[in-house]
Amino acid sequence: MRHYGMPYDSTIGVAPIWGVISFFILLYIVFRVWWQLKRDKKKVIESNTLKKSIGKAKAMLFFHEDDFCQIELLVNENQKYIQSQCEKIQESSEKNFNGIGYTDVSIRDDIRVELNTKQILTDDFENLLFHFGFSKASKVITGYGQSYRIPAPNTIGFGKDYAAIYFRFEGNIITKIWLTQPWNMENDKLTLFLNEVGKKWGLLLIDWEATEIVNLLDEDAILNYLS
Repeated sequence: MRHYGMPYDSTIGVAPIWGVISFFILLYIVFRVWWQLKRDKKKVIESNTLKKSIGKAKAMLFFHEDDFCQIELLVNENQKYIQSQCEKIQESSEKNFNGIGYTDVSIRDDIRVELNTKQILTDDFENLLFHFGFSKASKVITGYGQSYRIPAPNTIGFGKDYAAIYFRFEGNIITKIWLTQPWNMENDKLTLFLNEVGKKWGLLLIDWEATEIVNLLDEDAILNYLS
């Protein structure tokens, strides 16, 4: 029997089909690489955000209730009042020291010009602390003894261990600023911060225990106090 027409070739159409398949495979690879890069970038962003948040809200801070405002920042207009109080404390200390301890304590009079008259906003003060590299605590507690601990009301703290800067607020206005163990912080960083606070809001530092007044406009005076 005779067959007419062209012989059948089984390879006809194979090359075009494999070309289409190869194109889609390549397209999938490109898409997969793009998706992976985008996913990795998102992870990096999330990781950096987490690190920043951890850096801004680190461990809980504790201050003993006896250290509340023992080293504090006050309005410059109180300088004469502060000086008179320091003289009163020194006189009482000399009079009541019996060689072992004190038989009486000196109670400070009320501050003449309160800190809230400066209208220092909590956000402004926090931003300044962040600017100078201080870490914000996630929580601030206070108390006494080995076990009595309570949350410090309306109080925010920056620092680590027992060396910290605290402020208390009402609404968004700061009413108290105090420090604990400032000599255990980075002296240069703390000096620059305190100097800026002195220039920006007209404050001074008073260490009631040492009866020492520090002019925050004078960097050398700050460094001498911290040394």
